[in-house]
Amino acid sequence: MRKPIFILILSIFSTFGYGQKKGNDDIAKIKGTILNFLNWYRMDQILDTTKKNDPSIEYHPIIIREQIDTMIKLSVDMKAVEEYLVHLRSSNYLSESFINDLRQYHQKIADDIKGSKPYSAREGDFAIPGLNVDAIFGFEPEDILDHIKEGRFAKIRIIYDKALVKFDITNINQYIFTLTKVDNRWLIDYFGLDRTNIER
Repeated sequence: MRKPIFILILSIFSTFGYGQKKGNDDIAKIKGTILNFLNWYRMDQILDTTKKNDPSIEYHPIIIREQIDTMIKLSVDMKAVEEYLVHLRSSNYLSESFINDLRQYHQKIADDIKGSKPYSAREGDFAIPGLNVDAIFGFEPEDILDHIKEGRFAKIRIIYDKALVKFDITNINQYIFTLTKVDNRWLIDYFGLDRTNIER
């Protein structure tokens, strides 16, 4: 009688230990995905600035300003947007859901601009709402990207192949990530500001 009970207890502990190890592995991978993407993006921004100033590298702007006589017609080059999305995908930290959301974001701006009238060239260039900010990190991406090391993971919740993560950099700069597990890798589906403390 003691032997079956001993075997049952042993199997419960080994199952619990395996489940805990698997959960810890997932948490480590989730943290790695988020931190690696933020660092990749930060370095990419530095390199992108260098590319824009390098005449030997062909640069494809997303915004096209076409001059027709004394007027300027604006448009969004969706081919350049696709190049941008391919580049983001090459980081290997973003899901197709994230990429598609960015595509729709740019397509909406493109559709809005398509309906706008040309403006006088004398008015000069002006910022286009939605394209005058970083498409992922907003108006001041350096508030996030320059303080990655100071950030802490406040909460990580995993349900099967989905994860919800709260990543705090300061009391105000707090962010939410959602991730999906694909082929044993965690990919970012969404990134946004956690407004809980701001609204308080």
